[in-house]
Amino acid sequence: MATAVGKLLVWTKAVVLEHKLISLIHNKLTSFWQHVKLPLLMKKSLIFLILIFFCARFICAADTPAPPSFNPDGGTPVGGDPNHPEDKGDLPNYDAKGDEDSDLPAPQISEEQLIKNAMEIAYQLYHAEDYEACAKATSAILDKYPKRKLFWVHYLDALCLEHEDLYAQAVTEYELVKKEALHSTYAHAASFRIGLCDIRLHRNREAIYVLREIIETDPLSEYRLQAYIHLGNLYRQDRNWKSAENIYKDLIRLFPDTSWSHVSMLYLAECYAFSNESQRAIRIYTEMQHTKSVPIEFKAQAQLRIGEIYLGMENWQDAIGSFRIALRDYADIPGISTIAEEKIGMAQEGRRTGNVPYKTGHQPSAVIEGPEDEAYRLKQQNEALPY
Repeated sequence: MATAVGKLLVWTKAVVLEHKLISLIHNKLTSFWQHVKLPLLMKKSLIFLILIFFCARFICAADTPAPPSFNPDGGTPVGGDPNHPEDKGDLPNYDAKGDEDSDLPAPQISEEQLIKNAMEIAYQLYHAEDYEACAKATSAILDKYPKRKLFWVHYLDALCLEHEDLYAQAVTEYELVKKEALHSTYAHAASFRIGLCDIRLHRNREAIYVLREIIETDPLSEYRLQAYIHLGNLYRQDRNWKSAENIYKDLIRLFPDTSWSHVSMLYLAECYAFSNESQRAIRIYTEMQHTKSVPIEFKAQAQLRIGEIYLGMENWQDAIGSFRIALRDYADIPGISTIAEEKIGMAQEGRRTGNVPYKTGHQPSAVIEGPEDEAYRLKQQNEALPY
């Protein structure tokens, strides 16, 4: 109320002052224009424009707030005088400002960032071995963005399905990875995982096709070595010794002086033995004895197998000699002494009676990893694998 009355008084004073000033200006201009030689209409127009200009100046001056007065004691505006703490002064209206800000759009998070955040949660679930929850998380991402090529999400989803023994569904997801990420590390990994799923589904023919495709058409695949190993296992399980021989020869040639080449020498000799090529098998085992890079455990195994081949051939004397070499050179290897002594007894019994219940044919064991090989391990660590 007091503010309104104050504004009214200011306005009244301005009007009175304006009226007096207009009268003064009118008189002065009338006296001035009597001596100026201009048409009457032009004189009246100029007077009218000048009067309007001064009126506008006075009206604006009346609406302009007065400058803040200062307290001589405190030296600050009266609105914030420290001598009157109850008077807080005119603070900004932050509520009103907030209403203006509410009209602004909220910051938007990109789809890429949303997917990345969701995948971080999925990876945490995967490494915590909660594969069911991880599969639900990846499925939610794929359902939310059905038109995007999220091959890395499909890959993690397939891994989870594989851990849950849902191999057929995992194969479907891996096929999508191959389709969406051609010639990438993810595509190579997906091809190899499809082969493993086929093996676990007992679809050996399909697995052999997939693994051979990796070896023959993907020379730069990070999974070529693993494909060789599993393919060799499949051939040996199917008693396809000739094809297995070719696999192990390739491994020896491509990965010389590594644990994989040493394992391959053992299995190559085994293939020869099962193919009734005993002398070729013995030569491989003998070569292992003279190769410095072959671990002593492999040399001990090779020496025992030479004796077993002689036992199968009923060559008792050579069998006893081979097992005694194993006792002499590899007695420190756990289990070697026990096996060698048992085989020596069998060979002596066969030499005495000419008949011993012994067969060289035994079920081939699958090998999925070789002993620690430092060079190969470092090579694998330096490769960027998708999981």
